[in-house]
Amino acid sequence: MLSKKAQTVTMYKSIIWVFRFIIIGFLIVTFWIVSTKQLSVFKAVSPEFDDFLYSQRFVNSPYCFAELDEVAQRVYPLHVDMDRFNDEQFLKCYPVKDKKARAYRLTLDDKKIKSPNWDGSPLRELSKTVFVNGKRKVMTIGVQNG
Repeated sequence: MLSKKAQTVTMYKSIIWVFRFIIIGFLIVTFWIVSTKQLSVFKAVSPEFDDFLYSQRFVNSPYCFAELDEVAQRVYPLHVDMDRFNDEQFLKCYPVKDKKARAYRLTLDDKKIKSPNWDGSPLRELSKTVFVNGKRKVMTIGVQNG
């Protein structure tokens, strides 16, 4: 059996621990709320920026249309090889297995190529400055969401 003084000290320690748990719980909940709101801000990417990122493969990848020096094993980004700018290479570059996937139509000079799931007019278009045989050209990329 505890004395009256010991009971009082034990009671005060219990109250202090309860307040500590309440404050720690409040801090955890506050941190969780703030972090989820901040993460949702980072997840919000504009469709234009998303299209820009996806379209980089067409002009920067050796598997797509970027000019490739096979002797030096060097890829020239933003330099388009017109011999490879065709539907066959496009299917290798962007193989579409799902009809609901994002669809693209690329236009350079008078030549147009498109993905197999392209079905009409573009939802959005973006322009990209590229080089063809050392000359500056504008490639138009039409985008449809799947």
